[in-house]
Amino acid sequence: MVCDSSKVWMGLEFFCRETDDLWKMSDEALQKLAQSEMKQIGLVSVDAAEDAVVIRVPKAYPGYFGAAYTRFDELRAALDEVENLFLVGRNGMHRYNNQDHSMLTAKEAADQIISGVIDKSRIWAINVDDEYHEEKAVA
Repeated sequence: MVCDSSKVWMGLEFFCRETDDLWKMSDEALQKLAQSEMKQIGLVSVDAAEDAVVIRVPKAYPGYFGAAYTRFDELRAALDEVENLFLVGRNGMHRYNNQDHSMLTAKEAADQIISGVIDKSRIWAINVDDEYHEEKAVA
């Protein structure tokens, strides 16, 4: 995603509601927060990125209800025909994936791009039969 191979592109996500203080922070404050957190957990060793962009996406978490999914298989098939388009993660695939599964779909897509062996069904197969651990605790 960057033309200079000595540089690295990193994308971060913060999830919140449009009414939350985090959403209302200035772009500059969000950039500083993201860079501070990346340094704190050891992803980077410098205090500031060379460049940063903030994109706020309202209602970014997809809803999985209603008639929207009755023809999803047709949409998926049509999009899978686009050779250089790889749908990954919960927003790209418009289905529930936890963070680990979302990262696995991205990794599988990257592996396919690098190897040149494209089988998008392998991406869609991630998380199909897995059970979820994010169950509501019973009190």
